[in-house]
Amino acid sequence: MTDGSPASDTAVLEAPPIDPAILGSTRLSALDEAAARELLADARTYEVSTGEHILAATDWPARVGVLLEGSVRWYLTAADGRQLTVRYGRAGELISRRSDAPREVSPLRIQAITSCRVLEFDPDALLRAMSSIPAVAMAFVNDFSLRLQDVYSTVADTAFGTMRQRVARHLIALAEAHGPTFGRPRAIVTQQQLADGTGSSREAVARTLAVLRDEEVIRTGPGFVEIIDGRRLASFLGEWRTEAHQIEPDLSFEAERLLEASPNAVVVVDRDGRIVFANESASRVFGWSVRDLLGRAVEVLIPETRRETHLGHRTTFLTAPHPRPMGLGRDLVGRREDGSEFPIAASLTTIDTRDGALVIATVVELPSRSNGLIGALGGSPSG
Repeated sequence: MTDGSPASDTAVLEAPPIDPAILGSTRLSALDEAAARELLADARTYEVSTGEHILAATDWPARVGVLLEGSVRWYLTAADGRQLTVRYGRAGELISRRSDAPREVSPLRIQAITSCRVLEFDPDALLRAMSSIPAVAMAFVNDFSLRLQDVYSTVADTAFGTMRQRVARHLIALAEAHGPTFGRPRAIVTQQQLADGTGSSREAVARTLAVLRDEEVIRTGPGFVEIIDGRRLASFLGEWRTEAHQIEPDLSFEAERLLEASPNAVVVVDRDGRIVFANESASRVFGWSVRDLLGRAVEVLIPETRRETHLGHRTTFLTAPHPRPMGLGRDLVGRREDGSEFPIAASLTTIDTRDGALVIATVVELPSRSNGLIGALGGSPSG
């Protein structure tokens, strides 16, 4: 499905007619129901995997749609294979390879950065809607203006920008597309992908990332770059870039630094019970690497015989969360990565973030043995 088309009829997620509510979170959300139904006549939805191309056919009429889920990039390819990313797009945006000039298709290609869900319009229905519904025409005019701004900025980046400015622009755009992880935006990208995006060499990107890392602006890991100081990173952008105002200070940056510095084990869990943060003390106490803990269910830190019960306690706690010590009057036990169990004391608190409520569990290893962690990460208090 490299051309952005469904591989078979089974790939189509919805058969026409499509519910107009599908436009609710897109740039076409202002359309009334009648206009939306006219625009959606014979439209289709389908999925595109990471790395595949969207709307890649070059035949006329050009293909146009809306990105319902995921993130994409528009890029150009030189004869020698080098690439230059012109812009990034995320859910809700219009996507096309039209230049909006009659019968002209842009040489830009659109690639899925993450898995995507696409709503593609029928060309005839789209042309009718653009002719008869001012709101549809205006949406595409606005989109065209935004694309022109991106092209101008990319030209300025290439002609005038330093490597630091170019890398900063891509990291900010990618981190916004992928969303934050416990307060810190994270760009899921490799050095080679950044080199492709900036039209430069991997070595030049690696040197720039090393400087930013030494200045404590970013933290790098396998396949990702985490933004530690978003305001400073945005300050590196050229004056022709407008993203700087989009990076607001986030108090959770400082909160995470404090948790990292804690001598006690600290684990942060989201509403689905997945670990989104663990400090080095948690790695030492539980025997897991921080990287291996992230994304796992918190129940991996609980003896197997108690896990099923703990699920219910965790749900109960999240319905009425409040700070409290756990296990008063009874014993609590944690489980290490190697399966061994050990006595602990623990406390819980919650914080509200832009991604929803998170539970912070602070765990202290005790010298004596006992038999249950039930309350430690979401159970019922004993006093």
